[in-house]
Amino acid sequence: NLEVLGVSNNKLSTFPPGVEKLQKLRKLYINGNQLTEVPSGVCSVPNLEVLSVSNNKLSTFPPGVEKLQKLRELYINGNQLTEVPSGVCSLPNLEVLNVGNNKLSTFPPGVEKLQKLRELYIHNNQLTEVPSGVCSLPNLELLAVDTN
Repeated sequence: NLEVLGVSNNKLSTFPPGVEKLQKLRKLYINGNQLTEVPSGVCSVPNLEVLSVSNNKLSTFPPGVEKLQKLRELYINGNQLTEVPSGVCSLPNLEVLNVGNNKLSTFPPGVEKLQKLRELYIHNNQLTEVPSGVCSLPNLELLAVDTN
């Protein structure tokens, strides 16, 4: 029956398996640790609305993020990612996307499909242009693109 799980700001380098068994989980906060990979199974939690894995040591993101159809907020900032997870632009309910402070040089196509997106943080990366489609987002209130 667990709906919120927070294990932020510890020194976790691994996360125990089985998170996919938490079918009622809505919010998962594992930011500020030493994780080098997102827990396996996280993309199989059907009711997940908030996922924060910021400020870890992630260089990749597992496939399947597009299965998180209820996801509203995704925080993967402060890692070592070189690309935005494929499938992010297929999340119809996404309102906040923070991929700042990574090593991104490109942004995947399809950002215009994120019609509910209110906040997009892509600052402190290695981007040379604003992602195409950003200007057609009807609900965008905040766009952080500084220090690229």
